[in-house]
Amino acid sequence: MRAFTAYIIAGDAGGFFAPMADVAGRPFLAWQLEWLCRHSVTDVVVAGNIDVIREHFGDGGNIGMRLRYAPSNGLSFAGSFFSAAALYPCEAYLLLSGKSFFNIDLTWFMRFAYERGECSAAVKYLPDIPLGPIALDDGFRIVRPDRSHDIFVEGYHYGGVYAGRFASLVRPSQAPHADGDLSPAVCGIPFGDRFIDADSGYERLAADPSAYFSAKKSSAIFLDRDGILVEDTGYLASTRDVRIIDEAVLLVRRANERGRKVIVLTNQAGVAKGKFSEADVTALNRYIGDGFQKRGACIDGWYYCPTHPSASVASYRRESLQRKPSPGMLLLACDDHAIDATGALMIGDKDSDALSLPYIRTHLLQGAYPITRRDNLSTWDRAMRAVGD
Repeated sequence: MRAFTAYIIAGDAGGFFAPMADVAGRPFLAWQLEWLCRHSVTDVVVAGNIDVIREHFGDGGNIGMRLRYAPSNGLSFAGSFFSAAALYPCEAYLLLSGKSFFNIDLTWFMRFAYERGECSAAVKYLPDIPLGPIALDDGFRIVRPDRSHDIFVEGYHYGGVYAGRFASLVRPSQAPHADGDLSPAVCGIPFGDRFIDADSGYERLAADPSAYFSAKKSSAIFLDRDGILVEDTGYLASTRDVRIIDEAVLLVRRANERGRKVIVLTNQAGVAKGKFSEADVTALNRYIGDGFQKRGACIDGWYYCPTHPSASVASYRRESLQRKPSPGMLLLACDDHAIDATGALMIGDKDSDALSLPYIRTHLLQGAYPITRRDNLSTWDRAMRAVGD
């Protein structure tokens, strides 16, 4: 992979200046630079309000980096970047906001962005903000959602991390905060990792900065429930009908032995259709988990989506990014359990179990449902070997 030059925008037309904010006795920017070093990014240009930063960090030699500076006060986020790149040009760029931190797998992201050849943005899933500021199409292109109705109750937000080849960019307008102007076709990749910015305050960082900047992440496997953990009887609602699948027990044990988290992601449209309640789903999940535990197989987390766009129960009638194949449940799990999802496994028995993420390896096992995604078709033996890799 090509060497990347990182550009950190330390102040723009919006007037923020967070890089020197104190976080557990160190400037916020120091934590960012340490994170970049761990990903072997050591060529860094700081743009914007730079005087105090230059006085504190100098040329970066004492922290194993080359730091350069580009004054660009009064320009937009994108304008500051282009101004800095004019002084210090590059072939491959990594662009960071100086007021936020998003603990993604930076090495994977830079490689993906370079190979894709266009500006790629890391985006954060927001489950509790109506009408997220951006949406993604099937090709991961960033689009603005239709705000004429409220069918979406969640969305994605820019994570302040961009990468790509400089030659693919078109110079933006100079409007403040023109994030979307970095390219006419920005690609958005969802991540579920820890995110913090100045707008939400740094108090959480000060309490435990390692949880955001340096926490060790776990590998994981993600499993569908019905048809993978237990036999799919159609809207499973009673413990009397639970039949645990023996191969699933062996697979979960193998993941436990390898130190991988085991997370269940299940669509439960039966709630939306009035066949059972969320309490019933929770109780059934607990019962299944106990059954696996008794056989020496530990499941670390359970996530379910109760909504459906054509639900008979009005309160559940909506689209949701948590409903597979959308990746919302997985992204929540990654945040909750400190999981590195790049290269993780998803094992299911339906096309909808092939999640809309470019970094997940999917194994679909033939069961009661037709599988059209033949490239993902697998067997229990192949899934078992993949868990052991």
